[in-house]
Amino acid sequence: MKLTNDLDTAFENLVAIKVDNAVVPVSNYEVTKGSLIVSFKVDYLKTLSVGEHTVTFVFADGEISTKLTVKEATATVTQTGEQLSIYLIAGIACLALAGSIIYFKKWKLDEK
Repeated sequence: MKLTNDLDTAFENLVAIKVDNAVVPVSNYEVTKGSLIVSFKVDYLKTLSVGEHTVTFVFADGEISTKLTVKEATATVTQTGEQLSIYLIAGIACLALAGSIIYFKKWKLDEK
């Protein structure tokens, strides 16, 4: 069986996608024309177990397979509130230092 090399023809001839020999419903992925980009939806990926899976692209003129590795989800840290810039903090510190110096110089002059 000859598998076409023409990506536009491959896009048009895509019949199905299988993961571990099970046909994936079209509602679980999106295919973009051009480089034949396949994006599995997050809800579908969550159904796959951690580890290696065989993904098979079924075309009208043949099949091609590749491997997909699913890794454990990592915890994400949600940042809340405003983030203070290091420059803002440094500026406030400089103003506080300058104010302290002026206050103590004036206090020393008042003592004399």
